[in-house]
Amino acid sequence: TRQLLSDVMINGGLPVLRLRQLPVALLRRMIRDWGTARRGGPHSLKSSHLDAVETLLAPDRSGRQGGLPVHLVVVRVFDQLRFLEVIAPSVEVGLEPGRQVEFGGLQISLHSGPTSPDPSAETGGWAVAVQNVTSPPGLHTGLRIRARRTGDSLQPAGTRHRIKLKKLMIRHKIPVWRRDAWPVIVSAAEDRLGWVAGVGVSDEFAR
Repeated sequence: TRQLLSDVMINGGLPVLRLRQLPVALLRRMIRDWGTARRGGPHSLKSSHLDAVETLLAPDRSGRQGGLPVHLVVVRVFDQLRFLEVIAPSVEVGLEPGRQVEFGGLQISLHSGPTSPDPSAETGGWAVAVQNVTSPPGLHTGLRIRARRTGDSLQPAGTRHRIKLKKLMIRHKIPVWRRDAWPVIVSAAEDRLGWVAGVGVSDEFAR
């Protein structure tokens, strides 16, 4: 299976169409070998993990994921399966103007000044990048960065209604395997969402 694995692998991923053609026993053996190679040591994949990976081969599963041991997930990205490392949520931190903070794999920098409803959070493929956040002069103190929480919602700039953060993340195509560690900026006193990377600022911040 090692030679077959080498033959079918494309840029570190496995093509779904080729995998569907393999006998089940060979497919599961290849997934084990792939996991071992990606993790650099002996695998500990259980049958439940292999089952989860197999479900990703079904049609219309792009964007879905299967959990694995050691903070890894297998993600269906269009017509490939890819191993990705899960980014653990960072500890909630305060945010001060001019101070750069790393959170969820992104670098966040706060500036005081007029804001724009533009998300200003293009991450270039979700790699580490500096996100320059601006807030009105009266709001740039007492801000915190944290991960999302159940029930979080945001009123996007220029709109009248709040929208669930989960729906906004889907709308703006935030990768599902990164959402739990994705940075959001909130007011320290009331814990109101003011800005979300890749989504944009709240109506309050944009005034």
